[in-house]
Order: sequence, then structure tokens, then C-alpha cells
Amino acid sequence: MSMNFVVSKKESTDQRVSHGHWQLKDLICSPLSNPNIVYYVTQARETTGARVRQYNFETDEDITVLKTLYQPTAMTVQHDYVVTVGVESELTVKNLSQAEVHERRLQCLINNACVIHKHDEDDLRLLVCTNGQKIKVFDLCSLQLLCDIRVGTQVNHCAVSPDGKTLVAVGDQLGHVYIYSIENFQYTQQHDLKVHDDCAFSCCFTPSGDHFLIAAQDGTVLSFETKNPKARPRVLNHRWWPSSPQPSILTDKCCRVVKYSPKFGIDLVAFTETKSVVHIMCMWDTTQHQAVWVAPENVGKDVQGICFSTDAEYLYVALEDRIVQLSLNLLACRCGLVALGC
Repeated sequence: MSMNFVVSKKESTDQRVSHGHWQLKDLICSPLSNPNIVYYVTQARETTGARVRQYNFETDEDITVLKTLYQPTAMTVQHDYVVTVGVESELTVKNLSQAEVHERRLQCLINNACVIHKHDEDDLRLLVCTNGQKIKVFDLCSLQLLCDIRVGTQVNHCAVSPDGKTLVAVGDQLGHVYIYSIENFQYTQQHDLKVHDDCAFSCCFTPSGDHFLIAAQDGTVLSFETKNPKARPRVLNHRWWPSSPQPSILTDKCCRVVKYSPKFGIDLVAFTETKSVVHIMCMWDTTQHQAVWVAPENVGKDVQGICFSTDAEYLYVALEDRIVQLSLNLLACRCGLVALGC
């Protein structure tokens, strides 16, 4: 049963989103209480490097918040900090309330992802996923290295549960997902599970932390129980095409990014294909899904990332030549209640 989760679509073609690695596509986020504001990465026009910019869909205001001399592979904005990482070990951190910018190289080849998590009021941590088979954990305020988490593969992405007690990581080791318990500053591996047949590029937790999701290069999206990860995962997706326009111009259906609605009760999963298409699906009823062609008709455009607004009213899609704001039908999005017969 196909669903129409999207009410309307708005585009801004002056905002072009660029990437630093063809497989890493997580370059947009919407962390503020104002659902119309997004942060995105764009290539600098007047010089080398890139810019992180803040764009307001309501006012059309577009301002630069960070300049880098490299093209980031990943970017995140949380708790008034903006962080970027790059293919030559670059790490850049800026407190948005201050002018000072901190830059360093981690000597880990490619830095693939950066994640900020608040463990308590005075404990903001930055996790950097690297090709050196490690996740490097920093105190975000001081950039002091707290520890290295050893993983058995190049690490493409990681996620921390909302309660700060579980870490999930995915990478280039075909089909593996790595699960760690967190106690203070100790990250202890609990599971190394072989669950599918390809490398993975993205993972996330639900707002409750009861489940986590991973997205693999072969198009598979899986859902796991956090407290019982060895239980058989639910397969949320293999590969779907949108019905129109003709998809013959697309070269693959790799899933690059998966995101879960940050608002309790809005049980939506969103994930991307490499070009032009994003999928929106009910977590509890996979027959309720919508494949959305977000690029201009019959044109293949790289999808550079997706994110929900904090109130789940919008899903933002970053393309190489525009940012798309999808307005969501929140009544239809309460699919968890429908699935439970409420």
C-alpha cells in the first residue's frame, strides 16, 4: 500500500551542496528549533575549499558560518558547534557563538563521519569515524582526545543511543555491524554481527533508543532491537524504484544515508539512493512507503544528504544543484499508532 507522506515540495536552486567523497553523502542538517533553517556544505566559488552555510527557507537568508580549505566528507551542527572532517585527516571545529576556529589533522587517512553527543550537562563528545579502523572520541569543548575505539574495519559511520549507553558502528567489512556498551569513558565491544552482504554507510537510533537502523550499499535497510541485537533484524527495504519519471538514467540504488524522525510518535524512516530519489517509510508497516523523485524531471542528480527538521514537519534533501524542502503530512506520519490499531 503506497502512502503519500509528502504534502508539498519547495526548492531553493541557489543553494548547491557539494561533497568530498563519492560514497559519503551526509552534508545537510537541521538542528534548530526553527524548522525552516538548514546547514549545508557548498564548494567555495572564489577560492579553493568549501563553506558551511546556514539557509532559512522562510526568509531566504543565506550566511556563511564556517570556511574550510578542503571539501568536507561530512558535517554536523549540534549544541552550538559546527564540525567538518575531510579526506586528508582534516578536522575543523567552531563554536558558533565564538569566532575562534580549531583545526587539526588526525593522521588517520580519510575521516568519514563526525557525530556529536551530549552525555550530560558538562560532557559534550565528538566522535570521528576514520579509515584507520578507529573511532576517535574527543571532548568537544577542549578537543582533548578521550580515547580511541578500535573497530575491525574502516569506519564509515556511527551513532550513539539517546541514553548514551550504546554505540553502533558500520563500515567497509561486508555485512558487519559493531555494537559497544558505554560506561563513563569506556567503550566495550559487545557484538560483532554479520547481518547482510555488503558494506554500510549510515546508521541511526530511534528517539526512544529501542531500535537502531543501518543502511547498506546494496540498498538494504535493517532495523535491530537495541537490547537484543542478535534477534533477527527486520528488513525495511531492498530496492524500490519510483513509478515516474523513467528511472533508466540512474546507475545504482545504493543506500547512502538513513535517518529516523526525531519526534516521538512520528515513526518515519527516510533513506536515499545515490541519485535523484529518496524513500519515506513507516517503521512499523513497510507497505506504507513513498519513493520521491526530488530532482528535475528525467534528470539524475547526486543526493548529498537528507535530514528531518526537529519537529518532523519537513524532510530536507540536499542535491548537487539545489536543496528541496518536503512538507510532511504529520497525520499520515503517525503510522506507528495506525500499525498498533490506535
